[in-house]
Amino acid sequence: MDVGISSPAGRAIFILPYVGSAMKRFFLVLLIAFSTTSALVASGKIVGRVVDRESREPLPNANVMITHGVLSDGTEVLLDHPFGAATDPSGYYFILNVPPGTYVMRVSMVGYAPVVQKAVRMDVDRTITVDFVLTPSAIQMDQVIITARRESIKPDVAGTQEIIMTSRLEQMPVNRLDEFVSRVKGVELVSGAEGNGLSVRGGSIRETDVRIDGISLQDPRSENSYLALNSTAIEEIQVLTGGFQAKHGGIRSGLLNVVTKDGHRDRYTMAVKVDYAPAQKKFFGTNPWSSDSWIYRVFAGEYAMAGVPVGDTTVPVEFRAFRGWANRFTADRRLDSLNKLELWKRQHPQYDFARRPDIFVEGSITGPLPGAGLPLIGAYAELTTFLLGFKYEDTQLAFPLGPRDNYKDWNAQLKLTSNLSSTMRLSLNGLYANIQTASGGQTTSYGGALADQSSSFGFLNNTESSVRRQAALLAGDNLWQMFNKSRLQFYDQNYFVGGAKLTHTLAANAFYTLDFQVGYTDQTLSPYALDTSRTDSWYTLTGTNGQPIRYLVAPLGGSPNASTNFGPDALNMF
Repeated sequence: MDVGISSPAGRAIFILPYVGSAMKRFFLVLLIAFSTTSALVASGKIVGRVVDRESREPLPNANVMITHGVLSDGTEVLLDHPFGAATDPSGYYFILNVPPGTYVMRVSMVGYAPVVQKAVRMDVDRTITVDFVLTPSAIQMDQVIITARRESIKPDVAGTQEIIMTSRLEQMPVNRLDEFVSRVKGVELVSGAEGNGLSVRGGSIRETDVRIDGISLQDPRSENSYLALNSTAIEEIQVLTGGFQAKHGGIRSGLLNVVTKDGHRDRYTMAVKVDYAPAQKKFFGTNPWSSDSWIYRVFAGEYAMAGVPVGDTTVPVEFRAFRGWANRFTADRRLDSLNKLELWKRQHPQYDFARRPDIFVEGSITGPLPGAGLPLIGAYAELTTFLLGFKYEDTQLAFPLGPRDNYKDWNAQLKLTSNLSSTMRLSLNGLYANIQTASGGQTTSYGGALADQSSSFGFLNNTESSVRRQAALLAGDNLWQMFNKSRLQFYDQNYFVGGAKLTHTLAANAFYTLDFQVGYTDQTLSPYALDTSRTDSWYTLTGTNGQPIRYLVAPLGGSPNASTNFGPDALNMF
């Protein structure tokens, strides 16, 4: 007896002889488990009909083949393994497991002139219709070439989605993929205490998943996804913002489905993108750490000694009560006015920032896997293409808020695609990423005092939403923390995901997929503490009694290099 099993997603069908052995039953259960994995295959289906031009009668047994792939520059490349189907008695055909890309299709039949259809675009998880009309020919004629048109209505798309191809990525004046996706209607890039991510239709960033070649980039602990992907390695992006199919399990707001490039056996291709921006200020208005800001004008500038005159309304209201260091009472009466001013300058330095340029480097190379002539691996290499990608970003933060003034992110990706036969395809994929920056908020602000550091997943980068987040950390009462660099912490993240996917076509209308995924991520938060054993951690003044007085270069209990607790400085200011 044969047993047919279909997954809930309707994407895999198994037909196995039923035997009583435990081994067979275990294998069957294993196949079912693999078949129900979400986002099984980042591929689509082509369907259509072939008819006679004169009689409009269906043409059975016509050969419909996908023969060439089309590169982004329009170059047609012969496929290593052309594939296709034959029409049934009613003239209909369908081709399964077509990877995203642009193709050339050819239809031929004895007694008819061949027809070639160019620029056939296949998107992720789409079912597209390509019909052919053949002209009878008693003698051999040249083939008819037709250029496919993009359909204005997509009847197979029930949900809300947008397809983004490489050409669009190259045209937009943005450096990061997440910033580009945030331009899609209904999608917003947000940064906050819970992390950095994409908010779809106002939902939480933890409700949106990011997948690369079907592998989820979501951290199981924080539920945040890695977003700084290499745009030069991407073939197509599918953005889903509603109406999810059953195969996309665990998605509540949105899905970013990324498909990377496959190489060709007959050529190497390389793409490199380098962006360089000179050091520059990334916000409008007065620099709060400059001599022109009201903080330094009042406490270290023209108002430092005499103070703000009574009734002077030009000075911001929060500074009008300052009467100058000559009249400022402090707990330590051994300091004169000049020493008070000098000590304030030391404990409230004018931090410099944006001192270095911003650098973005992305690159990828595809082609046949080397080693075809080597023993053991040679047979495998002859069937395999590779994608090797690398991305590096080193950008300066907008404000010197924490222990680091820059965001550094790099990742490397390796993808191997093997056409083991005309019906079997194996894909191996791995991505490693490393982030070095500062946390996006205090750990003490998560759930109350002394909250565990593992509750903090937000970090600072150079996107527009993160710059707004940095500005918010200085807004209102937080302005008094502009000298407290220990308010934020060192943030380091390591990220690795990998997967293997085997797709086997059993017949014209049946195939199965085995999918294995693995992921690892860790976030490390380290406080920025002042080493009091170092001589440069102390500043020595001569008191009014002639005796030396030592002070930390940081205000007591806080800034710039101490703990995350709030506290006044030595002069009871800030």
